[in-house]
Amino acid sequence: VKNYILENYKVNLSNYEIEIKESQKKKIDSFHKLPKYNFQLPRDGITISTLLNKLETERYILRPSYQRKEINDYYASSALIESVLLNVNIPDILVYRHETEVGKTIFEVVDGQQRCFSLLGFLNKRYKNIYQEEVASEKEGFELRGLTILSELNGHKVKSHRKNLKLGEKEVEKIKNGKIRIVYIPKENNPYFSVKDYFTRINKTIVPLKKRSCRYWNAAFDSKFMNLAEEIVKKYQGTILPLPNNDYTAKQFVIHLAYLFYQKVDDIKSFSTQQVYQWLYQFKRKKAELLNHNQEEQIQKMREPYEKAELLLGKIELLLRQNKKAMEELLGIKGTKKTFTNFLCLYYLLKNMVDGDIVNNAKKIYNMLHELFSKAQIKSLKTEEEVELLKNCCNQLSIFETRSIRQKQFSEKLEAMMSI
Repeated sequence: VKNYILENYKVNLSNYEIEIKESQKKKIDSFHKLPKYNFQLPRDGITISTLLNKLETERYILRPSYQRKEINDYYASSALIESVLLNVNIPDILVYRHETEVGKTIFEVVDGQQRCFSLLGFLNKRYKNIYQEEVASEKEGFELRGLTILSELNGHKVKSHRKNLKLGEKEVEKIKNGKIRIVYIPKENNPYFSVKDYFTRINKTIVPLKKRSCRYWNAAFDSKFMNLAEEIVKKYQGTILPLPNNDYTAKQFVIHLAYLFYQKVDDIKSFSTQQVYQWLYQFKRKKAELLNHNQEEQIQKMREPYEKAELLLGKIELLLRQNKKAMEELLGIKGTKKTFTNFLCLYYLLKNMVDGDIVNNAKKIYNMLHELFSKAQIKSLKTEEEVELLKNCCNQLSIFETRSIRQKQFSEKLEAMMSI
């Protein structure tokens, strides 16, 4: 192909060839001889200003042949700048370091090209390619847009003829002083390393991210939610909570229950996962505002719905402790799969009871629940018949909640007396 293009179009592609040495082609003849990559992991990051200086003065390849071209996604680039201003850690820049035949060191960006272009473009900087040509980002001088937390900065950029839309010096300095890490992969220490192979590995996922998957939640929402849910999952997964599968995870069940307690949902109705997305998203925005005003104690209140969700799971465990088969009947287990609808029903049925109510009336409560779950076949709580059946069961179980009501009334009176 190279010779054909040279003969017919007079274009020499030799400069773009990547030579693969025999050592890289060698097959591994033993498991013990498998190559081990040696990356240089820095303890501390460098400033963004230092990174851009390196791109300008050293020989960097920001556009290797195996990478896609620069993406003009102004919203993603704006989100990166917003992350720097919010002190959110930016993922590492992965660089393959090797030398040319004349002894010049080349730095090939394996992962982090789009981040580099976004920073270069916003700060109106340029970099020098391996031929020492000055290259600008296609997004050079772009304005911030689509910011969700620092929304007051939308429309601002570093250089602007409009004073009210020019980013302040304080913000610009904060971006330049933001920290980022470069992880180097030295060629001399990694004889079997292939940039194309590694790039393919880190940019490929077997299962695409879907909104209902917990991996998506980890990526899209605050990690505190995931950590709180995981603490509870450790206690109940495989018994009350479902084992991991492709549709739902135990974490999602816990987060769904926490949402119900947070919103104080009392009216019996079907459940929408979309409502949970909105709740998490709103809190994510609110959290930044609270942190900016040093109101961390208000954020701690977010633990309360999780604690209530854990108490509910404890009540279910207490109720079913003496009867192992009851788990299958009450929670609708089919193999290892459990549906959230039955947990939703148990939320409405047991949320106002305390442990004492359940211990003293366990047999009667179980019989009522058994009747509901084994005969009613509630699948989604979307039909009037299903809602009516659950309401009737709630009314029947309310006779066992007298202790809970008295306890609450006593607690309120005690608090009133203490305040006097």
